[in-house]
Amino acid sequence: MLKRTITAIVFGLILIFIFLKCSLTIIFLTVTAVSILGMVEWLRLDGKINTVKAFYILLSIFLSISIMRFPSLVKPVISGIMVIHLLLNFENVQRESVLKKAFYLSGVFYILLYTYFYKLATVNNGREILILILFSIWTGDTAALFAGKKWGKHHLSPHISPHKTIEGAISGVIMGTAVAFLSGIFSIELIHGFLFCFAANIAGILGDLAESVPKRIFGKKDSGKLLPGHGGILDRLDSLSFAIPAVYYLNILIK
Repeated sequence: MLKRTITAIVFGLILIFIFLKCSLTIIFLTVTAVSILGMVEWLRLDGKINTVKAFYILLSIFLSISIMRFPSLVKPVISGIMVIHLLLNFENVQRESVLKKAFYLSGVFYILLYTYFYKLATVNNGREILILILFSIWTGDTAALFAGKKWGKHHLSPHISPHKTIEGAISGVIMGTAVAFLSGIFSIELIHGFLFCFAANIAGILGDLAESVPKRIFGKKDSGKLLPGHGGILDRLDSLSFAIPAVYYLNILIK
């Protein structure tokens, strides 16, 4: 628990510093690096990186960079990815091979969710919203962990994540949403802060479960070993992978 706590604090402080103090170029490079690490972890769930998997890593990089910096290229890049994906399947049309490559392709599109960290940072007051959501999700996750251990009796999704409980999830959403009272510190309207924090924590639960699915399929506890006490990048950002895109679009909707 101590190792996990120290890692969470250090990782959190680094993210807060980058989003508050660094240029968009640094944020872009950070998101790109995290996306690459996340894609590598995704593919390693199915074993070592080989030539075919390296292609999917490159495709993931091209798509992420296009979305963040060259949006006009997104459609042709996606079209190219689909063509290359089909060509790679011509190598072996057996069911197992096709399913594996479908899993690799799903990783390409899952990882692009991280690009919303950058996209949200580019909008008005976006950096402040990002920091609020980081505090909200981390508070919610912590509350869910302790509440689940103390009061949890009903499994949230026993086949996907057997340790998560409904009681823990509800506690996490309540405490995570309560962080909205800090909205004024970030120059965010209180009502908007509540909407952001509530949406982020609901989406965060779905993101957590979604990231657990491939780990259960391949019988892995963690996606990697990069972060002591947490596992890999995917394990640390699982909730945020859905929460940040949800808040990005909610921000567009209410403004």
